[in-house]
Amino acid sequence: KVDWWFAYTEMSAKIVKGSGFPRERITVTDNAIDTISLINERNKLTEIQLNTLHHKLFPQDGSIASNYPTGVYCGRLTKLKEIPFLLKSLALIHEKIPEFRMIIVGDGIDSGKVDLFCKKNNWVAWVGAKQGLDRVKYLALGDVWLNPGMVGLAILDSFAMGIPLLTTNTRTHSPEITYLQHGVNGLVANHDYQSYADTVVDLLKNKEYLAKLQKGSRDSSKLYSVEIMAEKFKDGVIKCLAT
Repeated sequence: KVDWWFAYTEMSAKIVKGSGFPRERITVTDNAIDTISLINERNKLTEIQLNTLHHKLFPQDGSIASNYPTGVYCGRLTKLKEIPFLLKSLALIHEKIPEFRMIIVGDGIDSGKVDLFCKKNNWVAWVGAKQGLDRVKYLALGDVWLNPGMVGLAILDSFAMGIPLLTTNTRTHSPEITYLQHGVNGLVANHDYQSYADTVVDLLKNKEYLAKLQKGSRDSSKLYSVEIMAEKFKDGVIKCLAT
């Protein structure tokens, strides 16, 4: 029997408490990544750099990236991420908003499906896997983060970019889904193509609501970092040793 539990998130803590373990001996660490480096890299990018990158990805467009509402996805292209669901939803979104653009960052077993979709639809750009800070310039073009399948630590990338994450109520999410506050820093739609697409379309057409969620995402980025997580670990260890 352990003396102290260190839980990834509040969701994890509830599971441990539900097994009969005392809540006062559980420390929620709020699992995180190096969000500060991501934020700093994002802040270095200029409007000219973003416009240039957008035109490189979508040469058929004009020179102003902000004229094109853009979704981004960054992660593995695997079954749990429900890439076919994402692609089907993108088609529905584009039917309602023809100027909509999508950037997909990542690689995996469903990369062939993504590649084929992009070849048929020049409003979607797949840039492959990008490691570390290399992914930031692509993600910085996004207005929303689209991830209908399993959500994990990528939610912290969305916060660092200052854009809301839109997902579904699938049961496959990782503990980090706890960080998503519906209507504050993201949205959770029903798990079907049309509902998800409608949620995205409604948000992109409501500039005031979109700005609110983007601010909520920026605010949330201040709550989760490696530094904050380490501090919580330290506090938990001290409390454990004091018992």
